[in-house]
Amino acid sequence: MVSMITEYHNYIEKNVDDLDSNKRILFGIWCTYNNLNDKKINKFIKRESEGAIDTSIIKKFLEDLWKSIFTYNENSADLTKYGIHIKDILNNTPWVHDEIVSRNPENEHLSWVCILIIGGIENFMDYITAGNIQNLLMCAESNLNIADYRSEFGLISNKKALKDEVDTQILFINQLRVGAIDLKGINKYSERFI
Repeated sequence: MVSMITEYHNYIEKNVDDLDSNKRILFGIWCTYNNLNDKKINKFIKRESEGAIDTSIIKKFLEDLWKSIFTYNENSADLTKYGIHIKDILNNTPWVHDEIVSRNPENEHLSWVCILIIGGIENFMDYITAGNIQNLLMCAESNLNIADYRSEFGLISNKKALKDEVDTQILFINQLRVGAIDLKGINKYSERFI
């Protein structure tokens, strides 16, 4: 397991660094977007943040940003400003895990997954607003943690979700490198979260 993670880190660092800026953004969107397809998680995040974090708005932003990469879009600067706005909302909305669990102990694992998802979104928003590649790498790594946690605690049926996530990220990066990802690619491999 340790060697797989070490190899993953080495591969991701080198190959993400070699991508052009648009392909890096596509990778970050892809890493973030499919975490927001789970209706149960979306409802939980909205409820526990008292409506401050609306994942449908974040998904729409990610979809618009994805489309702007494939089609020249004069509103790209507005999208970056909107990314800053989302980042501010996330940073100013406390997620108090202990309070959530004290109200309902059965929500402990779901709350942890939400913390990881929100952290991944924050890292990606930090990347698109500041351009630090380490934020993008942390966004990708958050998916490993999400997959591992969801698998370990029975929130998904895939018992080898961590390995599958590593393999899928590597596959997606390779496809980005050779130009095999298109406008419809935002949902590519989304079944890995089931």
